[in-house]
Amino acid sequence: MFVGERMSRNPITVTTDTSILKVKNLLKEHDIDQLPVVEGRKVAGIITDRDIRDNSPSPASTLSVHELNYLLSEMKTEKVMTRKVFTTTPGTTIEEAARLINKKHVNSLPVVAGDELVGLITTCDLLNVLLDFMGVHSTPSSRVQLRLPGNTGEIAKIESLVKSELR
Repeated sequence: MFVGERMSRNPITVTTDTSILKVKNLLKEHDIDQLPVVEGRKVAGIITDRDIRDNSPSPASTLSVHELNYLLSEMKTEKVMTRKVFTTTPGTTIEEAARLINKKHVNSLPVVAGDELVGLITTCDLLNVLLDFMGVHSTPSSRVQLRLPGNTGEIAKIESLVKSELR
């Protein structure tokens, strides 16, 4: 299975001059945690809800809601986005994308074809692959767990037992 089969196509994006208030509202409106930052169709960075929290005044601040919104409307994405972005391609295997997300401790990978953004693969997309593989999204099923000695032929013995019971 490849990234191109499971990625979100045409992800919502922002530019480097988008206000942090607008980014914050987009994240909330679409119930997402990150947005690719683009210049044209080329990935310039990524901005996450954590980037915004880390660059916002403390909740213990004496600023009013209006003052806070004003500050966020003046602050631009370019100032708080992560510039070092790990990307992948539509032809990358799901396993490789999962390995990269795990190794780099990120929640998503922009998917590029050449220099152009074509999608986004997230940890939720990868968890859905796992859930599909386990049959969670399909009809109810049962699972059997066996502990077998490491001897050659053990699985063949189990297969033989199951086949004899099915006859």
